[in-house]
Amino acid sequence: MKNVTLAKTVGIILLALCFASSADAGGVKNKANAVIAGILLEIPNYIILPNERRQLCVIENAGLSYAAQKLNQRKKIYQHIFLKNRLHNLNSCDVIHVSDKAWARKALTAPATSNKLIISDYHAFVDEGGTIAVLDNNGVIGIELNISAAKRLGISINPDLIEVSVRVIQ
Repeated sequence: MKNVTLAKTVGIILLALCFASSADAGGVKNKANAVIAGILLEIPNYIILPNERRQLCVIENAGLSYAAQKLNQRKKIYQHIFLKNRLHNLNSCDVIHVSDKAWARKALTAPATSNKLIISDYHAFVDEGGTIAVLDNNGVIGIELNISAAKRLGISINPDLIEVSVRVIQ
């Protein structure tokens, strides 16, 4: 089972890389954004959210928002993907992605995000109470999970995602 899940995860990353390298596939020039967008589109297959409207909000990263929208046109994972420039008016969002370290820290305590799944690529994110971190360590993509943060939000995480994660905090 682990090999099947790993193959699916690797497949979406490869899809994202192929997408990113093709100038005709929508104009996404930043491969890192395409890879993270691919993972953001794959994660909902491995979690159950309490209020599942499947709305993604990307904070302060227009390139990632664009890449996610382009990939979502093919996969139809999220109903809507929004680019936000601050941590307000997030009622419609189920999943929030925050890249910037300062914004990620604010997101963990902001009232508007108190019941939302927050995903970040900030390296200490799960240590500070975040639920999921998608990290790029010199070209090696890894997922870190904080199980207690997920439970606090009422999020169920598929054991397959736990198995392929590089680090899990209980």
